[in-house]
Amino acid sequence: MTSSNALGFTQIVDPHEITDELKQTLVDCWTEVSNAGGAAGFPFPPVDAAEVTAVLDRIIEKLAPTTSRLLIALADGTVAGWLNIRCDPHPVVAH
Repeated sequence: MTSSNALGFTQIVDPHEITDELKQTLVDCWTEVSNAGGAAGFPFPPVDAAEVTAVLDRIIEKLAPTTSRLLIALADGTVAGWLNIRCDPHPVVAH
């Protein structure tokens, strides 16, 4: 079976790598998934862009190669989804 959608992934580990356009795309994606009922961090949908942006800003601020990164899935160069991967330094949480 062959797909016409080329799937790729990119990692972002530096806040300066986030363009305004990418940030808006991430906000739109997270808002849409949350409001569609996805378990994506907001327990009481609906959420709006301002609420999502505030949380995303905190995630972006903490991006660092050894502790936090964004993994972005791309389908034909368009964001198809994303997640934040973190390594918590606290010994009880780290694993």
